[in-house]
Amino acid sequence: LLDDSFETDGDSRPKLPEELHASFLIRHSLTHFPGQHWVLSNGATVTWMRTDFEPDEILLCGVAPGGLSEIDSPTERAAACTIAAMQELGGLRAMTKSQLADFLADKNVTICPSVSKYCRHFNGYCGASRKELATALQVISWHFSPPQFTMGNLGKVIESCQQSILNRERDPEYHLKMELRKVTCGDDPFFAEVSAAEIESLRSFGTKGLQDTYTRFFSSPGEWSWILVGALPDDHSLEQLVANFFGSSGGP
Repeated sequence: LLDDSFETDGDSRPKLPEELHASFLIRHSLTHFPGQHWVLSNGATVTWMRTDFEPDEILLCGVAPGGLSEIDSPTERAAACTIAAMQELGGLRAMTKSQLADFLADKNVTICPSVSKYCRHFNGYCGASRKELATALQVISWHFSPPQFTMGNLGKVIESCQQSILNRERDPEYHLKMELRKVTCGDDPFFAEVSAAEIESLRSFGTKGLQDTYTRFFSSPGEWSWILVGALPDDHSLEQLVANFFGSSGGP
């Protein structure tokens, strides 16, 4: 179930391979706060700061430019808004949703991808140990593999989204928000909420269209900038983890 770069020991915790996926082109200390900024050979950047504010936690954030603003098709925009839910239902890499849940059951790791108007995000946290951080970074790297989307899961996502749309129509605050948006943004379709008709159009868009949309946003680790803050491991271990999991070229 795991790729070749992510072996495990007897208790299913990650071990790093001896050969790293990337080298470091730039390393320098930041002047405005006690952090480091690294640039990897695949183009990814990592900015990190070691703290003891929460001695048992590491916060992770990734951002890449380009999001819904790059999409002209209303159906593809609806697809981009639902791919995170589709990924959650489908699992990661060769793991199904239940297998992934079993794998993470005894680990303090949470990673959430998303697509917003102008960029793509990863947000999450993990426990303050080298092995927990390795697991978190491996889960992030799995998101750059081809997704496992099925028509069954697509139907579930469509039904859930349509119910959410019905619920928002009953909310007076939503209608106030829409009136304010008309004043500030006019009728520009870029600022419009995804409609029930656009969600329904995903049935004909199909899993292939959703997979293509997902790959458009989550296939190239080198496009991303990462921020790691918290009780990070020693510098040598951190370099190994970053080079191995953020330094790949993406794909299968």
